Amino acid sequence: MGKFLLSTLLLLTTAFASTAERYSFTFSSTTFTGTNQTKTLTGVAPGNQEVEWTLTTDTEYCVTESNNGLHLGSGSKTLQNVELETSFFSTYKISEVIVNVRDANSTAGNVSVKVGESSFLCDSKASIKANNNATDYTFVGSDSGDITISIKRSASAKKAIYIKSITVIYEDGQPIFPTKCEEPVFSVNGKEVAKESTTEVFEGNTISVTCPTKDSTIEWGYQLGETKYPLEESKFTIPTDFNVGATYTFYANASCTGENNAKLESSSSIYVTVVKKPNVIYTNKFKKVTDASELEAGAKYVVAYFDENGSKTMSTTASTSDRSATDITITDGVLTATEETLIITLEGETGKWKLNAENYTGTDKYLLFNQTYKTDIRMASASDATEANISITTDGNVEIQAASNGGSRLIKYNGSDSFKYYANPNGSMCQLYRQIVEIAPEAPADPEFSEEHTEIVNGTLTSEKSEYSLKFKKVEGVDIYYRHILKDNNTTTRAEVVDHSGFTKVEDADYEKGIKVTKDHSALEYYAFANGVKSETKTLNVKLDTPTGVAEIEAAGAGEVRWFDMQGREVKGQPEKGIYVRVVNGRASKVIL
Repeated sequence: MGKFLLSTLLLLTTAFASTAERYSFTFSSTTFTGTNQTKTLTGVAPGNQEVEWTLTTDTEYCVTESNNGLHLGSGSKTLQNVELETSFFSTYKISEVIVNVRDANSTAGNVSVKVGESSFLCDSKASIKANNNATDYTFVGSDSGDITISIKRSASAKKAIYIKSITVIYEDGQPIFPTKCEEPVFSVNGKEVAKESTTEVFEGNTISVTCPTKDSTIEWGYQLGETKYPLEESKFTIPTDFNVGATYTFYANASCTGENNAKLESSSSIYVTVVKKPNVIYTNKFKKVTDASELEAGAKYVVAYFDENGSKTMSTTASTSDRSATDITITDGVLTATEETLIITLEGETGKWKLNAENYTGTDKYLLFNQTYKTDIRMASASDATEANISITTDGNVEIQAASNGGSRLIKYNGSDSFKYYANPNGSMCQLYRQIVEIAPEAPADPEFSEEHTEIVNGTLTSEKSEYSLKFKKVEGVDIYYRHILKDNNTTTRAEVVDHSGFTKVEDADYEKGIKVTKDHSALEYYAFANGVKSETKTLNVKLDTPTGVAEIEAAGAGEVRWFDMQGREVKGQPEKGIYVRVVNGRASKVIL
């Protein structure tokens, strides 16, 4: 792109009121006749700042200065785009920008103004009319930052456009310095949280921080106990090594420069308690979004058009520039997704949402829409994806608009099996539906016995009794089920069950008297059940009425220790856990290790 420096002269005139001052830029008679030529003429504004305009153009040999104005070409020379830029205004709040343009008997093009991050509105819609007269196009707004004035000449125009002058009106005529540095603002998963509040998070959640004061800097991090961990990026994802149950303090200190280089500071913090990551069940049901508070990073959504005679949603298959529509069922505000439904995951934060269509069949997964591509809604990589503003109107419609270069367009249904990026009054308004997520209940803890049974070792009940009573500990809201395994039926399938087939519920009387097992049982199986979820089935092996073989053990000599298992077999060395007979100094005793 050819790039030129346009000479300027700063003229200071009398302000219309004490709260505003007007500064005008007019053009010299210097002519540009070749490429890469630069000429400089700078003026001095309040604060002794030099001011200069930079001219950029996509087509060379189309820019000259004549008739005491900027000549944007004529004839076959079609100037596709011209931008006048300056960085002088970054600390001034601008209320108006007036561009004086004279065309030459043809509808020649349009003009737009952007200051900082705001595109100013023009009372004449910025269209350069064919009147052969000088016309002021006034852009009104309230912002500060670099000014970009963009002029585009229609390809069909045969006559020239002349920019006669540019006037900028400032509020108060003085630089706007912050009087305070506003407190940093924390967001969890894209939703703002109040300072000093406690928020529950789990692994994978994101925490971010911003400061509303322009040009401020932030130092932040988290603290556990007395130890601080500074962070460099503006976003932080909860890692796997954060302790469940612990509360971390996230702190942020913001600073900015006020008048006379005064340092302004502020701080805020939130408390984050880490909880166990829930067992989430993602359904194919989506509920209509009625408030912007339902927009959350990581959540999944569907853009749909509702019609009682046949609703539509974006399809997973589409051409490069067209988002095809597919039929969908919406009942009482709940949408049931199908395999063809395009499901969008929100990424980013408020005002900078990226729409990730993870189940799109193509390679690029992100939606791309802006004025450059007009009505197209394309697919792009994450780096090229559109950052969007998303708002919900009072009547429940969704307005999805490109945050930059979006114009007044919105994503709409075109009434003919596709979705477009339309300006009013074209297309039909859409709605946004958020996926209904269910949290699966956790399984109850394994049942416990209400009293210590010393005869139970390593999952085996061993006793000389022919009948034994086991008492379970009662837990409110939890049911315990059990079944006996007979010695002649010990191959019974031990499958996971939820209908309790073959199992018996422990009743109130059983908690008091206990569950009886006999020498005819080889095992007892049991599990806990609550909220439709069961614990793992546990097995207690049963060995009752078992002879110990102690009578066959001969007494050992004095001081010597010998070990025998319950079958009377001597155990060499240190025995493992279990029930043994210990013989020492000629005396035998049963010992549980």
